Amino acid sequence: MIRRAYKFRMYPTAEQEEKLRQCGGNARWLWNYFLRINEEEYPKNKKFIFAHDLMKLLPDLKKEYEFLSLSWSQSLQQVAWHFDRALKDFLNPELKREFPTAKKKSKERDSFTIPQKFRIEKKYVYIPKVGEVAWVKHRGIKGKVKHITVKQDGDQWYCSVNVEIKTQNTKPVDTENIIGIDVGLKTFATHSDGEIVENQKVMKRFEHRLKKAQRRLSKRKKDGSNRRKQRIRVSRLYRKIRNIRRDFQHKSTCSTIAKCDGVCLETLNIKGMMSNHTLSKAVADCGWYEYKRQLRYKSEWQGKICVEIDRFAPSSKCCSRCGWKNDDLRLSDRLFVCSECGLEIDRDMNAALNIRCWGLKQYRGTNGNSRLGMTRGCRASAQCLSMSQEKERSGLS
Repeated sequence: MIRRAYKFRMYPTAEQEEKLRQCGGNARWLWNYFLRINEEEYPKNKKFIFAHDLMKLLPDLKKEYEFLSLSWSQSLQQVAWHFDRALKDFLNPELKREFPTAKKKSKERDSFTIPQKFRIEKKYVYIPKVGEVAWVKHRGIKGKVKHITVKQDGDQWYCSVNVEIKTQNTKPVDTENIIGIDVGLKTFATHSDGEIVENQKVMKRFEHRLKKAQRRLSKRKKDGSNRRKQRIRVSRLYRKIRNIRRDFQHKSTCSTIAKCDGVCLETLNIKGMMSNHTLSKAVADCGWYEYKRQLRYKSEWQGKICVEIDRFAPSSKCCSRCGWKNDDLRLSDRLFVCSECGLEIDRDMNAALNIRCWGLKQYRGTNGNSRLGMTRGCRASAQCLSMSQEKERSGLS
């Protein structure tokens, strides 16, 4: 059983938008309240308050704070369940999650979840305490509907319908059709089969417009109507950048999963890369984490393989033909030259071939990390690439 979501845009009236904003604000306030009482409880009794005990507080809270009654009761209960999950993820040492933080008050980023009593129609969705809100249901919904989540994104409202689908994919996996993927800054992704995905550099394309809009926002009077309008313009630019990047990632991951039976990825220390002030902006613009996340869950949906090699595996420094390691390789060296076998190959392609070989070893359960053994597909790819590069240098191709 897998979970997926269908996202539709809603078009609420002014009255409905005020109610939606109230429901989102109540969910944010309740989250911060649960966080505050847990921060006060743990130093005293050395224990946290979880979902069931938090939900017992709701009747008294609704009497004390009457604005909570404007929200659907089950959407308030969902806040307790969401906080409970965040707290348990923090206590799980394997996940390495941070302690839940307070949600900042904002007029553009609120959301709330409704598990029951909603109704989905073609032209509208019925939301308790709000009414029938018009939306554009641009495609059909497959699977059993579990809940809906209403989210505000600047001056737009969206409804995500979460469904549960049973997958029946028993197709055998062909290990020869598994590819390795090396991500980078010059090229977004390099596949071991020779395909190269160019870097879109979305933020760089909109950087000038974004700077201009943010400069105007900084000069507007605080709490003024012009500042509110300019803040919406800035949020629209950010939404445009986010949608372009997300569309590119979805198209790229879908085509990758469709053409192969599995992918091998490298484990990246993205947080450590972001600490480098010269590369942080370019790394953030790539969106590697979201790209890898989509590859993971889409391969799971299709019943295919997704393997991540060790973070410290020297995929760029090792020769994909013989396994020789070049410890003097620099970031500016775009061509890998092997001193033992004489292989000359593009740095990213060499890393993609190594990632594939290392991932296949990990998938098959074999050991031996000193030299990277090559499968028939890797060896053929490396030979073809080295021959084509030799022809290009000699002027024959």
